[in-house]
Order: sequence, then structure tokens, then C-alpha cells
Amino acid sequence: MKYDEEEKNIIDAYESGEMKLSTPLKREIESIKSIAKSTFKKDKRVTHRYIEGELISRNG
Repeated sequence: MKYDEEEKNIIDAYESGEMKLSTPLKREIESIKSIAKSTFKKDKRVTHRYIEGELISRNG
């Protein structure tokens, strides 16, 4: 697997003991869950039709 420079720095820091893993707080987990749910939630549909050189958008 190829890593970019930032990923390499994180791996090096972890392996050398400069960085340690921690357990996320309950509120952080809830926040992440909420963000994940809203990411895949379909709020509105948008329809685009291209007719004779014009773009017609309809939100609904």
C-alpha cells in the first residue's frame, strides 16, 4: 500500500511511541454516527433536463 507524506508521518509517530491511540468519547461517537446518517439521507430530489440548448432545473 502506498502512503502519502502525512500518512507516513502518522505511522512513524505511532510506531516510535510519539502518538498513542485513544478511545473516542461517547459524544464523539454519537456525533460521527449523526454525520454518517445525514450523509446518506436523501432530503430532496433534483431533476435536470437538457432541452434545445437550455438547462431546466426542477427542485422538489
